[in-house]
Amino acid sequence: HVVATLKYQDSDLQSLFIKGKYLAVFGNYYNAGFFQETGFRPISGLTFFNIYDLSDPSTPKLVKEYKFEGNYFNARMKGDFAYFVVRSTPEVRPLPMPIIFEGTVRRSIPIGDVYFYDVPYRNPQFVTVHAIDLADPDGLISSKTIAVEYSQNLYMSENNIYITYTEWIQEWELRQEIANSLLSDRISDTDKAIIEKIKSADNDILSQYEKQQKISNIYNSYFSLLPQKEQDELNDRIEELLEAKMKELGYLEYTVINKIAVDNGEISVEENGKVPGQIINQ
Repeated sequence: HVVATLKYQDSDLQSLFIKGKYLAVFGNYYNAGFFQETGFRPISGLTFFNIYDLSDPSTPKLVKEYKFEGNYFNARMKGDFAYFVVRSTPEVRPLPMPIIFEGTVRRSIPIGDVYFYDVPYRNPQFVTVHAIDLADPDGLISSKTIAVEYSQNLYMSENNIYITYTEWIQEWELRQEIANSLLSDRISDTDKAIIEKIKSADNDILSQYEKQQKISNIYNSYFSLLPQKEQDELNDRIEELLEAKMKELGYLEYTVINKIAVDNGEISVEENGKVPGQIINQ
């Protein structure tokens, strides 16, 4: 029978964990008053993680109240530790690292705990894993952030968390790269200088996609001025090189796998790799 009820407002409850006498309830958080009080406006949303003492089940006592920048992605528990995973978009601000609130006390994840790989990112996203000790809610938590593309699946084994996303290689982008390369000796020095300016622009001002579009527009304008015979010959050469490139790549779709080790609340970012194909589910 029901012995107590917890009521939530401005929240999207996701799930809960129970460990011994402690109950953890978590989900997404939307309280505008909290944002005004703290002066923090989360572009990527905010999640909450509340821990209650159930020594007296009829009167759950709130003993810890965390809020994490990002939207809820997934959560797992092993032993005494809950691993709470959120997703956020990197923001342009003095401290771009994800924010943590303990009550109303605000801090950032240390820059040394934010990881990325030497791979081309189109639309980077932060995935942050927070380890929370449910046997000792007053104990410190540990957190690690990894830059990924839009993450799609999470799987946890005995000692590791795997976060995956799909990487697509666009055929039209390959074609445009080849066309630009073949036209590079036909454009003026002025336009070459403009292209270098576009390439050097801060990614916060122009995304990689926007840069590609602007650069391609310059090359395409030269292509359109060519006599029809030269356009046809150039198109034939582009198709020939594109076919060779496609054979070289073998696949246009890959699953990227990020491996994160966990051990009694300690989190370490381990490996990154990819395999052909798309993950069906976790």
